[in-house]
This record gives sequence, C-alpha cells and structure tokens, in this order.
Amino acid sequence: LSGATAQLVWAQSVTEQIGSTQAKIKQLEGEIVATEKELTKTQQEKNTLANTVKTLDLTKKKLETQTKVTETQVTNTGLSIATLERQIDAHSNEIDKRIENIKVTLRTLEATLDITPVEIVLSDRTISDKIDRAYGLERLQDNIQLDLKRLKNERTELSSDKNDIENARNNLLALKSRLQDEKKLTLDNISIKNKLLSETKNKESNYKTLLEQKITQKAAFEQ
Repeated sequence: LSGATAQLVWAQSVTEQIGSTQAKIKQLEGEIVATEKELTKTQQEKNTLANTVKTLDLTKKKLETQTKVTETQVTNTGLSIATLERQIDAHSNEIDKRIENIKVTLRTLEATLDITPVEIVLSDRTISDKIDRAYGLERLQDNIQLDLKRLKNERTELSSDKNDIENARNNLLALKSRLQDEKKLTLDNISIKNKLLSETKNKESNYKTLLEQKITQKAAFEQ
C-alpha cells in the first residue's frame, strides 16, 4: 500500500474505533440511567418495607400490651366470680337455717293453737297467755319469712351479678383469643416483610455495584 492509502486506512480505522467507542459510551450512559432508575426504585421499596416493618413492630407491641391488660381483667373477673360464689353459698346456708327455724316455729305454733280447753284449765297459764304467745309466734314467723324473702332476693341478685361477670369473662377470653390471633398474623407479616427487606437491601447493593461498574467502564472509554 502507498503511504496515502495506508494513511487513509489508518484514518478510517481510527474513525471506526472512535465511532465504536462513542456507541459504547452511549450504550453505557443508557445502562447507567436505567440502573439509576432501578436503584432509586429499589431504595424506595426498601424505605417502604422498612416503614412497614416499623409499623408492624408497633402493632405487635400494642397487641402484647392489650393482651396483658385483658389477661389481668380475666384474672380479676375470675376473683369476682369466686367471691360471688362464696357469698351465694353463704346465703344458701343462711336460707337453709332460716327454713329450719320456720319449721320449728310452725311446729311450736301448731302445738300452741291445738291445745284443748281442759288443757288450758289444767295449765298454769291463762287463755290470754296462750293467745299472746300464739300471736307472738305468728309475728315471729312473719318476720322470719320477710327475712327469708330478703335473703332469697339477695341470692337472686348475686346469681344475676355472677352471670353478668361470667359473660364479661367469656367476652374477655374471646378478646384475648382474637388478640393472640392478630399477634400471630402480625408476627408472620413481620417475618415476610423482613425477608423482603433483606432481599431488597441485597438488590440495592447489587445495583450500586453494577452502577459503579458502568460508571467506571464509561470513564475508561472516555479517556
């Protein structure tokens, strides 16, 4: 080849190399822009996941606190039920005693009212004494019956209170169960989100490394 031809071939080769280099630089610039977009998107995902995990952690702590409060309420209602049961038993025993007293009073009253005129004459007590005693026993019986009615009413009220508290305890136990279920779901969610967060952090790290490589390659072509 002549000198002119060789020069022309060399110039054409240089031009092609420059064109190839510029094309590669342009390609790298496009890849850098795309990588930056993916990196930004990944960072946003990471931040969103991190915020979600933080929110779920707060939810978990709230549920744990609510569960502890509910457990305390269940314990307290259990104590209240036990107290009411003792009171109901005491009232039942008292009612049994009063009923026995009424039986004794009725037997005494019956014996007093069934006395014959001959027995009255032979007795050292007057008819008036017998009648007064009978009336006194009747009044005593009335008082005992009123007292018995009051005790029965109190027992009924205590039984009603016990039923109300038992219903409240059942509701609290149901609430505790729901809170535990919610806590389990929250923990499962946290586990899933933490796994995604870890994967997203790895992806972010990979994009950063890739971006650095693209920038380094571009700088090498530009020299």
